[in-house]
Amino acid sequence: TAAYQMATGTGVVVVDKLGLPKEWYCITADYTWGHTCLESVKKMLQKRGGKVVGNIMVPIRETDFSSALTKAMASGAPVLGVIVYGTGQGKLLQQAYEFGVKKKMKIVVVASDLTITTVTGGEAIKGVYLGMPWYWNIQDPVTISLNKRYVKKYGKPAAWPGAQVYDSVRVMAMAMEKAKSFEVDKLIPVLEGMEFRTSKGPEKIRACDHRAIQEWFVGIGKAPSEMKSKWDVMNIVGKVGGEQIMDSCEETGCHM
Repeated sequence: TAAYQMATGTGVVVVDKLGLPKEWYCITADYTWGHTCLESVKKMLQKRGGKVVGNIMVPIRETDFSSALTKAMASGAPVLGVIVYGTGQGKLLQQAYEFGVKKKMKIVVVASDLTITTVTGGEAIKGVYLGMPWYWNIQDPVTISLNKRYVKKYGKPAAWPGAQVYDSVRVMAMAMEKAKSFEVDKLIPVLEGMEFRTSKGPEKIRACDHRAIQEWFVGIGKAPSEMKSKWDVMNIVGKVGGEQIMDSCEETGCHM
């Protein structure tokens, strides 16, 4: 999933469907993914008459977000946009709970994952909006089937990386069968424009830049009392997909 799909997908759901305010203060990880997501959030809000009222860049391995959170709350913005991934995201959400950020601001995590939210857990993710490319409880027959097999083998629900590997290998196998070859130059024309079904629904590879046209999901973190297990971290409240959450190939300047 491209950074702009993550940022735009999450933003479209929380703003257009759920009606969250359009003035955001962002905390962003200071590397390429963070910068790209931030620019996409800015673009998404500007198209809707809103804006990023402020942003603070934090190092990739930052674990103390007290200064950033203090500035976010002082900004007066109604929404905190979190563009931090991995361990840092969990630390940020835990500290945001301790600082009482949720009493003043809605928290939107542009991109998260089951592994992060499971480790974070507790009251820290309650009521937080979480963007995800995949979730084990998507009510799709293929998702349900894959997750049952995953639980049987590993004893816990699948996270996005496991599903992504499964889908990637399956799609490549389909392309190899169709091309009757393992050679890259013969696989490329088969994959360009190829339509297929993944573990979360139908997808297509866009011919111009080889990006997957796919769905993106947004959930709201559950309170500990609502969770049926430690993996039951959120309720999905919206999804969006297609090229509406993608920059065009002309905008990205990427042509394969």
